[in-house]
Amino acid sequence: MKILARILILLLLPILFVSKTGFSQSYCLSNRFSETAFFDSSAIRIDSNIVFSNPVHAFTNIRENLIIDIYYPDISIDSLPLRPFILLIHGGAFLGGSRHDMDYQCMEYARRGFVAATIEYRLGWNCAGTDIFSICLLCQQNPNDIITATYCAAQDARAAFRFIHANANQYHIDNNYLFVGGESAGGITALNSTFWDQTEASAFDPNGISRAGLLDTAGNSLTDTYEVRAVINSCGSITRDSFLLNNGNIPVINFHDEFDCVVPPQYGQVISCICQPFYWTAGSEVVYSKLNANGICSKYYQVPLSTNHCSFPK
Repeated sequence: MKILARILILLLLPILFVSKTGFSQSYCLSNRFSETAFFDSSAIRIDSNIVFSNPVHAFTNIRENLIIDIYYPDISIDSLPLRPFILLIHGGAFLGGSRHDMDYQCMEYARRGFVAATIEYRLGWNCAGTDIFSICLLCQQNPNDIITATYCAAQDARAAFRFIHANANQYHIDNNYLFVGGESAGGITALNSTFWDQTEASAFDPNGISRAGLLDTAGNSLTDTYEVRAVINSCGSITRDSFLLNNGNIPVINFHDEFDCVVPPQYGQVISCICQPFYWTAGSEVVYSKLNANGICSKYYQVPLSTNHCSFPK
């Protein structure tokens, strides 16, 4: 759990300065949000199979019910009136993966006092047939399709945050302290959904609006606005490094293999070692350097000399 502890420390950095923000609740609490679990697993409640969004798939034109599972300390046991929230997003190249890939992390965050959630998002690159991975990764698809899939994933993450913000009272969530993290495609989604505005999203995907609609209107009719306080980026990237400075002072912690070619830690094209190179991104090393150079808190943990993807110790 050492990596989790480091993540929690970064997440709490903005919280420790609560007196400067004007927010009423501080989370500098003994034993909570630390390397040691505060609650037993039996004290954690899981609300599963909740539909948070119902968007139309950009390629199939079929409406999908997207699911969120929410993990939280039992309100009858937890004396804290409000708890910080973290959304965790699975990887899978925008083709596969499952929200259940993040079940363990959600449980561990909840045991430490967070409310945590894992979500589904729309998958697929406009591939025909049943074996999506082999068809897509054999380069038989339009390279622009993964761009739209990336755009849609950001839409779905933002829809999840609107849902959480609107239902915060039910789970005793403090909407002043919302966090997001993800692995691989989930890390890309965490960064893009946090730092993009519509202009930036449309610069990345000029077909995004025509194929999938606006960034903040897809999937549900909620109009809640929210602020993400920090991001966990595990082997992900952002579509353009300049976007990091356009949305406020948001800390980011990064984890990456030094020679990852699926999502390069520096500037590079995603999936360049498996198939034709796709879109250009700025990886963890760039995210860290860009934020640090501008006085924004950031950390970077690297697996030296590793060519693997997402192998950082959990």
